[in-house]
Amino acid sequence: MLFVVQINSSPYQSQSAYTALRFCHAVFKHHELKRIFFYQDGIYNALATVAPHPDTLNLNQQWTELAREHHVDLLVCISAAQLRGLHSDKTGQSCQPSPGFRIGGMGEMAEAMIEADRFMVF
Repeated sequence: MLFVVQINSSPYQSQSAYTALRFCHAVFKHHELKRIFFYQDGIYNALATVAPHPDTLNLNQQWTELAREHHVDLLVCISAAQLRGLHSDKTGQSCQPSPGFRIGGMGEMAEAMIEADRFMVF
C-alpha cells in the first residue's frame, strides 16, 4: 500500500508531529511512503535553525534521518513557508530548510495524493 502523509502541526506545540514520525516509521515495516508534505505550522519541522534542549527529541533531525534512510520526499509547502518567513523570494532573504527537506507546491502534493492508496493528516 502506498501512503502520503501531511503534517500540519509544529514540532513542539503538540504531540502530532511526533505521532506522525512514529507512524511513518511504522509504514516502512510493511508498506511504502511516497511523500511527506509539511503544511501550515508543520513547515516549522523543516527549520534548520531549530535548537531544542539537549534532553528534548530533535524532530528536525529525526525527519532528516527518516528521509535519508528510506529515501522519502520531504516537501515543504512554499506558500505556507513564505507566509511564516521560512522562504522569501520577494525580499531576497531566506531561511532555507534543513538538508533532506525541499520547497515545493500544492501541485506536487496533489499528484502524490492521486497516486497514493492512503492519505494521512497529522
